[in-house]
Amino acid sequence: MTQRVVSRILQHRRALGAVAAHKRALSTVPSMPNPDQHCADIVRKADYDGYLCSLLATPRTARPSLLALRAFNVEIASIKEAVRNNTRSGTMRMQWWMDVVNAVYSGGNGGDARVLPPEPVCVALNQAVQQHGLTRRWLERMIAARRHELEAPGWTSIADLETYAEHTASSLLYLSLEAAGVADERAEHAAGHIGKAVGICTLLRAVQHHSAQKLSVLPGQLLRKHLVASTVLFNGARTEAEAEALAACFYDVACVAKGHMEQGQELASGLSNDAFRALLPGVRAAWYLEALEKAGFNAFDASLTPRSWIPFQFRVARAAMTHKF
Repeated sequence: MTQRVVSRILQHRRALGAVAAHKRALSTVPSMPNPDQHCADIVRKADYDGYLCSLLATPRTARPSLLALRAFNVEIASIKEAVRNNTRSGTMRMQWWMDVVNAVYSGGNGGDARVLPPEPVCVALNQAVQQHGLTRRWLERMIAARRHELEAPGWTSIADLETYAEHTASSLLYLSLEAAGVADERAEHAAGHIGKAVGICTLLRAVQHHSAQKLSVLPGQLLRKHLVASTVLFNGARTEAEAEALAACFYDVACVAKGHMEQGQELASGLSNDAFRALLPGVRAAWYLEALEKAGFNAFDASLTPRSWIPFQFRVARAAMTHKF
């Protein structure tokens, strides 16, 4: 055989070897979980009330997209806890998700497969965006708000707190309406108010967890107004006067949330079934505000943590039928 023929045979063998090695490598890589099921599992574990509300959403075809959106929200919301005080690491993770959104909205229909990470939540989010034409701005605003919270924790005023809630929870409800195929200005207005109530109540529900980490969910404006030192929030009230002052702070925040909840309920009256069910997460906020009032606006009260989800399940089901939170 000539040298040229031998060379070609060797090249062919090397090529076959490379193909075999690639197949072996692929066989050792675990297959990606089903994106829809993966998102459902994430939301059920980290956002159970949102999970229940998503199961009651109509049309039924919107439910996988709602769960994908909520799984995305869980992912970006959990970054702060995951990185603790490593702001740089958290910022890099936020940018990673911003890059995911960029990939989803680039490359035409279907996103840019070349740069879209092969992660279940990313795949499910991409499917939701392509199926419903979701607005990019709401996703970017959710990431930006979480990133700002990571880099500059705490709020100066109640207005800052409302803005944060609107950029996170309201944006998620705007996207939920789009996933349900709802294009209604009144519904969007209702989502804005209900989202603010949901966002504020979510922060209040986590007050004990945040206080243990020396983080305040109360605006500095309120702490100064009621002469409450941050140590009282972090270590607990030692006197009756301190307890009353702290309760007054929570009362002021709860009043803002309740005001938004009432406006949202008024606007939600008369909406289509699909539109109202997209706003069902407001049920959790309404339920929490009632419990907080019964607890004397003590956000640390143990009664605020439900021992069973059954009452909430009945309340969500009732709200879905009566269109009342």
